[in-house]
Amino acid sequence: MTTDVSALSLLPRLDWRFLGDPCLGETVFLGDAGHPMLTALQAVDATVAVNPPLPHRAGFDTAVVVAPLEDTLRQAAGLLRPGGRLYVQLSRSATPWQRPSSLRRWRDLASGAGFGEIAAYWHVPSFEGCAHVVPISDRHALHQVARRHQGTTRGAFKSAMLHLATSARATPCVAADVSMVARLRSDATTASGPDTTSVAADATTRLLVTPRFRTSRHVVRLASDPVTRAGLVVKLPRISTDTSGIAHEAAVLRELAERWPAGRGTFPVVRALHVEGHPALVETKVRGTVLTHRYVARRPAESVRAVRSWIESLPVSGSTSTDPQWFGRLVEQPLSELAQWESAGNSTGLSELVRRTVAAASLLCDHDLPLVFEHGDVTCPNVFMDRDGRISLVDWELAEPAGLPGTDMMHFLAFVSFAVAGVHDVPGQVRAFHDSFFGPRPWAARLARSHLRQRGVDEQLLAPLMLATWGRYAAKIGPRLRRLATTVDGESPRLIASVIARDRDVAIWRSLVTSGVTNRRTASFEPEEPPWVI
Repeated sequence: MTTDVSALSLLPRLDWRFLGDPCLGETVFLGDAGHPMLTALQAVDATVAVNPPLPHRAGFDTAVVVAPLEDTLRQAAGLLRPGGRLYVQLSRSATPWQRPSSLRRWRDLASGAGFGEIAAYWHVPSFEGCAHVVPISDRHALHQVARRHQGTTRGAFKSAMLHLATSARATPCVAADVSMVARLRSDATTASGPDTTSVAADATTRLLVTPRFRTSRHVVRLASDPVTRAGLVVKLPRISTDTSGIAHEAAVLRELAERWPAGRGTFPVVRALHVEGHPALVETKVRGTVLTHRYVARRPAESVRAVRSWIESLPVSGSTSTDPQWFGRLVEQPLSELAQWESAGNSTGLSELVRRTVAAASLLCDHDLPLVFEHGDVTCPNVFMDRDGRISLVDWELAEPAGLPGTDMMHFLAFVSFAVAGVHDVPGQVRAFHDSFFGPRPWAARLARSHLRQRGVDEQLLAPLMLATWGRYAAKIGPRLRRLATTVDGESPRLIASVIARDRDVAIWRSLVTSGVTNRRTASFEPEEPPWVI
């Protein structure tokens, strides 16, 4: 096994596990021994059997097949136990008979080899950069994915073509990468001829969302209650032992429901923490659609007003005067843990950043500050807005029930600055951030100061609060990577250094510290109005 960035980034190739039982069990791989799928399998299970010679004992739990030949499915059937799972990849880049357009043929071959419960999934946009795994039989989910391309001329054309293909049931003809999942029938139910049931592995699953950034610990399955048909969100850890994230989120949401009854409906309600014995956070689905970069860029004033109102409605849970451990808990401890990564052998300059941040943030200790319920990641795609302009937030994994005032507001204002500037690369986002807070028309600074006043905080504390905010955001990346890296094969300094170097919040934090933000005039004057009036 390897522990570098490439190995960890291959783990999303195994997200298809979460379409059913995420436990692969004893696995056999049939295909090119140099395929990235095999590398991903070996990253989580070093005992994968690779192209075993025939005859070979049967009894494997899972068979993974890439670029199959005609007899490969019968070979897989001979290696699996009754009820064993089959996963097959079909790609447009393969030979004609191995492409998604030949899916019907492969379904017939699978049925003839003794497989049932055959289901097909489109990996959007590709196996390598997959963001969604969509059941091809679910036209609603397919149309939902098609809508995400709207907004530009090219995107609108692509969306129209996808809608047309979906309506004509021709999705395999336009999809680049498709997978097929099936189970080996038992001897008692084996039958010849085409499989007519075509039952999906999980009848309630509508869409599998597979985050692509390397620090993502979970995949999200959008489903519906089989009885009420109400929308459900199922969050599953990519590594089965990494359950602290969903456990924390469940505890936070339950506490928020107790503290903020008036906010019911603007955050998910926890239904369960296990599904059929496997760790999984089951939550209700919130109303509305994602507040995207495009929407915010077109309606920044409306977006800021709505989100600010929601943030300022979050409950105040205490004060620094009654919590003597607040500075250590919220600032010193997470930053010191982040600084330890530098001693692991990389040269990120974290120790100096931490030292200067803690020194600047210590100014907050001289003031009595309210401690507020903090979401921790108020940005796309976690913010939803319904038709009435009501805001809801999802993904409470980073939440802090007794957090610092201004944190959520500043993070959202940063997101607005990226959207208004139309930038998506890290250097461009850093420039947009600085323009909005320190430029000739620092509209974000004015809004942040106004928010602090509403929370009863001296607006002169904006600078140290800003440093504390982005230092804490940066610090959250260390523990997440540690849990992933140690689960794969121990800590990897090169992995951590590479991800930190590419992280947007780390880049903003570094720019704030190195530019001497505590000496910048973020709160001592009234700037001009922003290009758009709030």
